[in-house]
Amino acid sequence: MQEEIFGPVLSIIPVDSLDEAIDIINSRPQPLAIYVFSENEQFKEKVTRSTRSGSIVYNDVVLQAGVLGLPLGGAGESGHGQYKGKYGFDTFTHFRSSMETPRWMDRIVAVRYPPFTSSKHSAAVRLTAVSLPFDRQGRLLYSRRVQPWLGFFTFIVIGSMLVSIYLNSHPNAWLQAKERFLQWREM
Repeated sequence: MQEEIFGPVLSIIPVDSLDEAIDIINSRPQPLAIYVFSENEQFKEKVTRSTRSGSIVYNDVVLQAGVLGLPLGGAGESGHGQYKGKYGFDTFTHFRSSMETPRWMDRIVAVRYPPFTSSKHSAAVRLTAVSLPFDRQGRLLYSRRVQPWLGFFTFIVIGSMLVSIYLNSHPNAWLQAKERFLQWREM
């Protein structure tokens, strides 16, 4: 057997040991499925950990295709992605991230716009000079440069959560705030 079979034929290759079977599987392109017939948990675990395939099925050759919540698909030369239900939708669509920054944020990040003054330069250095609160070995460090920012970030996170909760509980609040802002800007 040199190629993958798509059809009602199950090829059987006689082997003398589990290691030989694993070597045969790993010497070829990744199969769409590996079918393991055994009740021995260590045997099944070794096959699972030692091989790669689109799916692995224990003690059956058909039922996995009919299980609604189980994705069906290949890996490598036997296919890419998974093709059932939500998994198929996710495979054939691109989840595009999007973000809209509110205009009022420009006041907070004004350091990125000209004219570049010495005070803006100092503010930019302070914003970007924050270091992580741990060293390369993962030990926590509480430097004096980080501690003042922790309160600021906590304030921003909690404030954002409260605004989000408010806007979600009052559907027209966002539109009203937007209208008020536009009126204020026109003054």
